[in-house]
Amino acid sequence: MSTPLRLACVALVLAAASGCTNFIVTKGACEEGVNMISYTDDGGNNYGEIQLLPAADHAAGATRKIWRWEDGKYLGEIAEIAHTYRVVGNMNEHQLSIGETTFTGRPELRNPIEVGAIMDYANLMSISLQRARTAREAIALIDQLTTDHGYASTGESLTIADPDEIWHLEIVGKGKEKGAVWVARRVPDGYIGGHANQARITTFPHHDPEDTRFSKDLVPWAKRAGYYPAAAAAEAFDFSAMANPISFHGARYGEVRVWDFFRRFLPSVELDYLQYVKGFELKARMPLWVKPTQKVTLNATFWAMRSHFEDTFFDMGSDVGAGPYGSMMRARPTSWHYKGVEYVNERPVAAQQTGWHFVAVMRGHLPNAVGGVSWYGVDDTSHGARIPVYCSATAVPAGWTRSPRSGALAAQSSTSAYWVPGSTDEAHFSLDSAWWVHNLVANLAYARWTAHADVTAEIREVEVEAFGAASVLEAKALALLRQGRDDDAAQLLTEHTVRAGQALVARWLALWVRLVVKYRDGFVVWQNASKPNGDLASTIAQEVGYPEAWYAYIARDSQRLQGKLSAPAPAAAAQRLYAQQLNTHECARAVCPLEAEIEAELEIAPEIQLVTNVHNALPCTSERAAMEGRATPPAKLEVPTVHGSELGYGMLLAAVCCSLVVGAAAGGGAVHWAELRRRAAYAQAASSDGGCADYRSF
Repeated sequence: MSTPLRLACVALVLAAASGCTNFIVTKGACEEGVNMISYTDDGGNNYGEIQLLPAADHAAGATRKIWRWEDGKYLGEIAEIAHTYRVVGNMNEHQLSIGETTFTGRPELRNPIEVGAIMDYANLMSISLQRARTAREAIALIDQLTTDHGYASTGESLTIADPDEIWHLEIVGKGKEKGAVWVARRVPDGYIGGHANQARITTFPHHDPEDTRFSKDLVPWAKRAGYYPAAAAAEAFDFSAMANPISFHGARYGEVRVWDFFRRFLPSVELDYLQYVKGFELKARMPLWVKPTQKVTLNATFWAMRSHFEDTFFDMGSDVGAGPYGSMMRARPTSWHYKGVEYVNERPVAAQQTGWHFVAVMRGHLPNAVGGVSWYGVDDTSHGARIPVYCSATAVPAGWTRSPRSGALAAQSSTSAYWVPGSTDEAHFSLDSAWWVHNLVANLAYARWTAHADVTAEIREVEVEAFGAASVLEAKALALLRQGRDDDAAQLLTEHTVRAGQALVARWLALWVRLVVKYRDGFVVWQNASKPNGDLASTIAQEVGYPEAWYAYIARDSQRLQGKLSAPAPAAAAQRLYAQQLNTHECARAVCPLEAEIEAELEIAPEIQLVTNVHNALPCTSERAAMEGRATPPAKLEVPTVHGSELGYGMLLAAVCCSLVVGAAAGGGAVHWAELRRRAAYAQAASSDGGCADYRSF
């Protein structure tokens, strides 16, 4: 295949690549003086859970079965080692933690099964966590596994961190030649880094094994395969150019998230690389890492992961897609075409399709049992709080796992033997599930973004409490460890994680109920303390309508539509329909004969006709009139099974209905639409620094 054709293939898959985000903070750049990495696992089918793989001893000759993570296809098996380490989430008992983002790259580089490739990226991560103690051991193991068993995935960026070092590794397959090529760079202490669905390693030192490592045949293979000129110097080899050339989409959707992180702690980045992350000046690549001008706190990392590009060029709250309340959520896909022109929505760090996320903290000055902690959350990062999950934990909250699969489905997971009983999965709803309860809150806020401030306030309160509780807890655990009571310390930390997880499920369910009550039916509702309960006046439902700026927008749009009218006055048929003052049922029967007259008089251009209700969506026929005027009730609503909840079905369904109505009808309060900049998240972040300071002081 020629080089131009290879480049064209890359562009076809960029928009379809999986979306995740990793941030990197080395201990020299961290206010707490520890290594930290963050990770969001983003995908519409990804269920939020915490997996636990216990430490285990294996008999001589034991093997490990390999199933492909993305579709559960059985790929083969490999020899097991004598002992594997405990893994909780993405951290093992030695405080080794791994995150990833998929950049996909050239699709032809993925090893086909026919060449014997059975090792995909998810298994590389899982096996590395079970077998390696340090980042350097994990890198060597990844090289060995892909050499022996091939690489059955597309391009990946991996963050590999331990208490001493953080490495950024990028890897792609070798196409029909079994194996992979990769390069890994150690992030210098005192710097911050990151990656987000775009290969970022360009040129690199070839004679610095302390800080840079790469597959021994990387450059020779690239020359042999036609991805690098045969006569070119090895030192000029650009890994990203070979594996995943930068493009508009790679910069605008991927690099922009790293830019968003960098600019917070090195302000010059915002303007220096703005044109690059807009997708225009692609030759001016952003550095792999930067040295911040201020220390990065754990709390600041939490809130950086909740970003929607507030108050930047990419702010999502000010265009028409934001709706009346300045919503930061956009329905996917992120790009679309209209009349031959491509349009894009921004892709922020906080996204509705996140399954789970964490900030992993590796503290070398503390024993592993208490030093390694991942602050876990589920669903959208901007609408959920986090709980501490210690690497010595022997159990996880039931509401933070999926229901165990059975039968043939159990064979479709490389970790099926270790799954613990859970509550549900991505296809089966439960009020006991952290992921589902967080989805209830987030989806209500998407429709009525003014509720986002309520959620943000709850997050701040929960995490301040969590920092304080963790400080006390870890002091107790450390005292037990110093007495040689390791099992007691692990039990103490485990019980805290389980309690915190279950408490957050209950708290987020209560938050959702409060929000449904507060924002029901387009009102803002509150209790009138001066009136007794039971009195109709005890509750005030304020009609707040829409923000003034949104009314102005509607008025301007109405003037635009009026320009399409054939008569200066409102259409006669529309006036007659309004004058009839019909109720809902009568209107449903009357619309059919009248709408043809209305459409004829309005003469609306085809490109601005919008399907706004069922009458526009269906043809005007006698059958439709009969259907709309029918006296028989609709088919019975299928109610999903709800486990372990004290809420009755009636209350649940009423609340769900309120959630749906809110988006269509709710008002925005006294805040002007043009001023809705979602500053609340960062004000709340600053106000929670006190709690974080208490935690880091330990």
